[in-house]
Amino acid sequence: FAGYGMGERFAAYASAERHADAATAARAGGAAAPATAAPPLAPIFVGGCAGGVLQCFVVSPVELVKVHLQSSSPKEAGAGLLAGASKVYATIGVPAIWRGLSATLLRDGLPHGVWFASYEWGKRELAARDPDRVLPTAAAPLSCGAFAATVAWAVGYPADIVKTRIQSPAHAGRDAPSVLAAGRELPA
Repeated sequence: FAGYGMGERFAAYASAERHADAATAARAGGAAAPATAAPPLAPIFVGGCAGGVLQCFVVSPVELVKVHLQSSSPKEAGAGLLAGASKVYATIGVPAIWRGLSATLLRDGLPHGVWFASYEWGKRELAARDPDRVLPTAAAPLSCGAFAATVAWAVGYPADIVKTRIQSPAHAGRDAPSVLAAGRELPA
């Protein structure tokens, strides 16, 4: 969640700068300074996208092994993660560990931005609707998290299906389809 914090800090900084400029202008013109507003969601979205993109470089090779283990026999899958990884990389070659990276970037980049921005939006909406803090302490973050996760997966799930098709053992030993080609195979 470093991306969320980074986006939140940037949004607060940008908002403070904007309000300071408005207050200076208001003093010069004699008008009252505007009321303080919540920081914009865009920096939180961008921070989430950045976090999602950065994690892809670790997640994509692990996902490749996971997809192959899920498609293997129970005996092969039961041999363990390291044995499965060794077999996958022996079959497709070490340079192919990045197979499916572009689809993983689509699956994790944009949806993480949506996730973080949706979570922040939900927190703000609940705070506005519950100014006296009637909701139990844990209910608000749990509700916002569930909402944000649902919205994010609605955005990212099609890319997850494409990623899984690209990383499928059916393509081992040959060129994997592109994101567009794998996307065209999806049912309409």
